[in-house]
Amino acid sequence: MAHASLWEGILCARARARPFRHNNVEDLKRKIDRYGPGLVIVDSLYSTNGNLCPLGDFVDAAETGGCAIIVDETHSFGCHGKHGGGIAVDLDLADRIHFRTIGLSKAMAARGGVVVGSARNMEYLRYEARPMIFSTSVLGYEVAGFNAALDIIAAEPWRAEQLHANHRFLRTGLLALGYDVCESDSQIISIVTGTLENTVTFRRFLDEHGLLGSVFCPPATPENRMLLRFTLNASLDTGALHHALDVCAAAKQKIDMRGWPTLLA
Repeated sequence: MAHASLWEGILCARARARPFRHNNVEDLKRKIDRYGPGLVIVDSLYSTNGNLCPLGDFVDAAETGGCAIIVDETHSFGCHGKHGGGIAVDLDLADRIHFRTIGLSKAMAARGGVVVGSARNMEYLRYEARPMIFSTSVLGYEVAGFNAALDIIAAEPWRAEQLHANHRFLRTGLLALGYDVCESDSQIISIVTGTLENTVTFRRFLDEHGLLGSVFCPPATPENRMLLRFTLNASLDTGALHHALDVCAAAKQKIDMRGWPTLLA
């Protein structure tokens, strides 16, 4: 479930990846025992399927195994935690995490990104990290926009509350219709569609009825386990959510779904 940018970073660093099973702390521990300490890298909220990470367990495992830990908060920042600070802040884990990375293209609706860590590590990155050395700086008006967005997030917590009320409503409705969204527990809701043919047919039906779903296919997913992702926001009203469920209900009547191997009974 790791983002492609992680693999690019591994290549850039000439490091060796030792993948462990998704959200499986025991498998991580076995890998540390086998290969020794290193950098543990996880997302707090996975963009592919909307799955939350049991972050406290991973931080504990990293500390016990003598590892540093990197947590990407791109999809949780602004939407989760006190004042939108992310899941690490919400769980009071920020001071135990060596690096937190945040892309600003999601809740902040901007460009650029942030790396949070100790002053010593940040100084090192400033002068040694090639992506930082050979990159343009964000501009003054962009920084002003970031600050304004942070003020809104802090002053209007109802936005995050409404966002998660919306995701719970839609997820519950999709489950009741028999769609496989079991791994999604956030504002990102992915339906397992299976094959390319299933996914294209479903995507076209949704599009024809005014509903946008993003296709996830190989290499972003395993073969024959393609996904169609809904990304919710706080501005969706009850009518829009009911429309989404009505369209998905109609899809079950209009589309032959017998070839969906992961569809719930």
